[in-house]
Amino acid sequence: EMGLKGVYKGNVATLARDVPGSGVYFAVYEIFKRHFAKNNNGKLEVHHLLISGGMAGVLGWTLWMLPADVLKSRIQSGNYKGLFDCFGQLIKEEGYKGLFKGATPVIMRAFPANAACFIG
Repeated sequence: EMGLKGVYKGNVATLARDVPGSGVYFAVYEIFKRHFAKNNNGKLEVHHLLISGGMAGVLGWTLWMLPADVLKSRIQSGNYKGLFDCFGQLIKEEGYKGLFKGATPVIMRAFPANAACFIG
C-alpha cells in the first residue's frame, strides 16, 4: 500500500526511542556498577553485574524506552503526521498514562532479560 516508504514508517520514532534510551540504559548500568564496586573494595562480583544489568533494563524501559516505544508503535500502525502529532493525540485521548500501555509485561521481562546481557 505505501511501497518503499512504508518500510521506513516510524524510523524517526525508533531513533527517538533507541538513541536516548541506550544512553539512559548504559548510564544506569554504570551508576549501579560503580556503587557496588565502591562498596566492595573495587571488586565486582557476578551478582553485582546481574543487578546492575537488571536495573538498567527496568529503569531504561520505565524512564524512556516504553513511552517512546508506545509512540513508535502507534505511528507505525496509525495515521499520524509525525511524532509530535502522535504524542499530542495520545495525551489528548488517554492522558500521560497512555504512554505506559503494556508496562507490566515489559517491566517483568526487563530485569531478567537485561541482567542476562551482562554475564560473560
